[in-house]
Amino acid sequence: MFSDIDNERLQEKLLDLLRNNEQVQQREMDAAVLLDIIQIIGSAQSRLEVIESLIQGLQVIVGHQETVVLERAKHGASLWVPSYASNNLLATSVWRTGDLFERVAGGEVTALFRPLQVAEFSEQEPAITNLAGSALLFGLESQTGNCLVVLLHQQEKVFSPHQRESIRRLKPMVEQRLQNLEFDLKLRDVVAKRTAELRESQKRLSSFARSSSDWFWEVDAAFRFSYTSKLQGDELPDLGKNLFGRTIMEVRTEAESQKLNKWFAVTRTFQERQPISDFEFELALPKRSPLWVRINGEAFFSEQGVFLGYRGTAKNISLRKYQDRQLSQQIQQVSSRAQRIEVESTQTATAETNSAPHVLLVDDCESSQMITQLMLVNLGFQTSVVESGIQALSCEHLDDVDLVLMDLEMPDMNGEEVSRRLRERGLAVPILALTGCSYGDRGSQVEQAGMNGFIEKPVRLNVLQEQLSHFFQSHARP
Repeated sequence: MFSDIDNERLQEKLLDLLRNNEQVQQREMDAAVLLDIIQIIGSAQSRLEVIESLIQGLQVIVGHQETVVLERAKHGASLWVPSYASNNLLATSVWRTGDLFERVAGGEVTALFRPLQVAEFSEQEPAITNLAGSALLFGLESQTGNCLVVLLHQQEKVFSPHQRESIRRLKPMVEQRLQNLEFDLKLRDVVAKRTAELRESQKRLSSFARSSSDWFWEVDAAFRFSYTSKLQGDELPDLGKNLFGRTIMEVRTEAESQKLNKWFAVTRTFQERQPISDFEFELALPKRSPLWVRINGEAFFSEQGVFLGYRGTAKNISLRKYQDRQLSQQIQQVSSRAQRIEVESTQTATAETNSAPHVLLVDDCESSQMITQLMLVNLGFQTSVVESGIQALSCEHLDDVDLVLMDLEMPDMNGEEVSRRLRERGLAVPILALTGCSYGDRGSQVEQAGMNGFIEKPVRLNVLQEQLSHFFQSHARP
């Protein structure tokens, strides 16, 4: 049989077990609430939303009646003013800092059973002190500054150490969320500022492009026009319709198609995906006069690096070309008169003229022929001109030639092959290469073909004079 003492001990153990069970259930419930609070705060998009979500969640754990969130006054470090309050009375309150507030701002979580014994509360007006039978205080630290959260209840000794511990566990996660939001806000500000700068830069570049061009164009990966803007002033409104779906090769004039070297060079530029700069050509348009344009552009690619085409600007230079043609005609007229005068004046000095060195120019480009021949005449040389390698090999005046200027790029055969054949026939005079390439690109080929020198195009008068003087002095005929 159990004695009365044994029964009492049993009752005490049962009560302890019930109390422990209640504490376990309370902790489980608090843990679930803390998890809910963390999830809600994690979805908050502003500092205010974080504070409001925190206070609502703490209501379940703490059971407070009123709340005020304090921040340091901007012009008074010793004062704290509300940034959030649960009623109008607290929203207009001003709090003087003291040892308690500074400890809480430093990270301490404090529960007050009799807040009026603390200086910060005792200085408040009675309407506020009546709300503060108990107080639970903690701070939240962020990059923009600390704030104090003050939870109030009219009854004394309401807040327990367990509730204080729950807040201590929750506090770091709330602070992390506040810091993340502040970082996101700064990042959005930086992105917004950078975006505004880029838009302004795009506007500026667009303005510069419009001032230096008449229209914009774009071709796809097959080099077919996929976009053209309207010309300024609505000139040629059917331009886009006439170009769309066609390549540059298909819209050039017949005269342009004969300029093989020019179009070979631009085709190579496109194939190598290099920028195209100041390329001029004559554009054929239905039922209209040809249009001269100058284009600039560069290749563009997808994010994966796939070539998508070219895009750039174009300018109508027809007026400039017309003026250049008029000027050229005037120059030719003056030149013709000068040539007649020169023929008349030189007929009396045939012997001297015949004694001048004889240069054979081999070049298929008409404009290059005219410029180089004019330079040779001005330097006092007799000049013969042929337009192809075959003509050079069949020239009747090879025995009278003192030097050969040989273009390397010709449609029938290249300059190296022509030079090689001339050497095989016994031609011993100097042969100088004319080319737009650098010596490093073709120097060895030139030497192997039996050529003696290298002059880059476009030919410059001082370089031509220096090279010819050098070779005539070193290869003078006996």
